[in-house]
Amino acid sequence: EILSRLLDIYNPNLSIVFCNTKKKVDELTIELQGRGFFADGLHGDLRQPQRDRVMSKFRSGNIDILVATDVAARGLDVDEVDMVFNYDIPQDEEYYVHRIGRTARAGRDGMALSFVVGRDRYRIRDIERYTKTRIHRKDLPTLKDMRERKMDLLLEKVEGEIEKGDLDRYEEMLNSLLERDHNSFEVAAALLKLYFKNNELDTHEELDVVDRGDMGSGHMVRIYISTGKRRGVSSRHILGAIMNQTHVPNEAIGGIDIYDRFTFVDVQSRYAREIVDGLNSRRIRGARVRVELANPPRR
Repeated sequence: EILSRLLDIYNPNLSIVFCNTKKKVDELTIELQGRGFFADGLHGDLRQPQRDRVMSKFRSGNIDILVATDVAARGLDVDEVDMVFNYDIPQDEEYYVHRIGRTARAGRDGMALSFVVGRDRYRIRDIERYTKTRIHRKDLPTLKDMRERKMDLLLEKVEGEIEKGDLDRYEEMLNSLLERDHNSFEVAAALLKLYFKNNELDTHEELDVVDRGDMGSGHMVRIYISTGKRRGVSSRHILGAIMNQTHVPNEAIGGIDIYDRFTFVDVQSRYAREIVDGLNSRRIRGARVRVELANPPRR
């Protein structure tokens, strides 16, 4: 969800999203494709012809998001990359330098954004010391920001059509509506309403704004489950699955936050592993789910 918001807000022509594992590359690629992004993955399990096809699509602009591991991206030479995302923080400081060096090349502008959760903060400090630079924190785009961005993009499209001209047929339709005692503002508002009915204004989910960096230090941890409202899931389905597949007592379960595509469950830390092992790859409301710790406890 966060990556989707950033891609929509900044709208880069070409971007690379770095992950630390091949499994994460595959999962994230599928998720981005499911959200309508033109994305493909690149990692060491792909045969050379497959890698060549992915890179050809990226260079030609047939895909504009490349999800990759560090090893697979070695030798990648594309000057037009606008943004780099560190979806996972690299374990090696030198990898970080190589990653962000993929953007802002040949005198072009570029940006690198890193997702920092919990213990990643210590890795960022190491990277800052290694690179002798300050990495600045940025606020996440809100739903209000996303709505405003979508409106701005629509206005840009409308102004572009006005500049191109060739609107005679549509002007006739507009005049016909105005002759029926509708004013131009009403007509424009109705057209916008129709447009956004087919192109949802709110395609993003509410984000949990709890600072996950401090959650692992208490008695509760948060578990991620890869299903949500779109599958008809409610809290009773989540609780039922936990009760059926584990021996975790009901009082050990805290808040359950259900979003469109995923769910967060707060649970006493001593029961977290039992829930992850008991529910992972099981079915909830007919869908096989992936279950993992959203914020692993600090050691």
